[in-house]
Amino acid sequence: MPSHTIIVGVDFKDNSEIICQKATIFAEKLNSSITLIHIKEESPYISLLPYEEDACEELTLEKVNSKMECLEKHIVGLGGRIEKSIIETGNTYEVLCNHADRLNAKAIFVGVGQNYILENLIGTTTEKVANLSNKKVIVVNDNTSITVKSVLCAFDFSESSIVALKSSIKFASFFRAKLVVTHIFNSNHDDLIVTDHVSSAVSKIISLEFETMQNRGVLDYEILIRKGSVVAEILRIIEEKNIDLLSIGSSGNSAIKKLLLGSTVAKIIRKSPCSLVISPKRAH
Repeated sequence: MPSHTIIVGVDFKDNSEIICQKATIFAEKLNSSITLIHIKEESPYISLLPYEEDACEELTLEKVNSKMECLEKHIVGLGGRIEKSIIETGNTYEVLCNHADRLNAKAIFVGVGQNYILENLIGTTTEKVANLSNKKVIVVNDNTSITVKSVLCAFDFSESSIVALKSSIKFASFFRAKLVVTHIFNSNHDDLIVTDHVSSAVSKIISLEFETMQNRGVLDYEILIRKGSVVAEILRIIEEKNIDLLSIGSSGNSAIKKLLLGSTVAKIIRKSPCSLVISPKRAH
């Protein structure tokens, strides 16, 4: 039986069942149950455009319970294990992070969302969850394939990127997927020196991580060294390598650190055709 749970934030949008389906797959790989959480924001939502009026619809407690029950049945039908769902009022990022800590969750699972009229607010919420949480944050793009055949890890020697690399190794092994590790720099260092340094460090981490894993099989991986803009290069690699899952740290050195500051995280989530795993500074 699963000894851990993953937190899944649900808002009952049209993509909720798809998100729950993907969460169920990840929960199986993480040997975890699922805890659904619906959060009613303390601050009222203000509609800016006519077609956003549906987003302002007030859900009664009866409707929330009914929708939650439907999602629970959907997950159980997929073979997932459900814990008691949570309905709460508050700030989304605070509620998710607090319950993740209280339940010692393996990860927080959230959807990308569909409308980006308030893109700065969406980005800020995602950033706060990633920065405040001591757990992995999985941001799922519901338009991508259910299966994971390739995993990309952005690595920059920071503590959180090392955690992200270890996480990507596990996910690549779980899904029997190919792992691509990239280091992106924009300095004047010699490319060959950077390549040798990164390749040596990454290979060592992979070898050490594999020594602690059971049923590890064979990991197919490659290391890519790129020079330029972090966001642009990551998006380019995702397209080139048909990446299904991006693994990255919540903070880091050089350009990677800037990736999760301000609205940049919102940009990469909106532009990325794949889902993300954002790892904290320390493994849990």
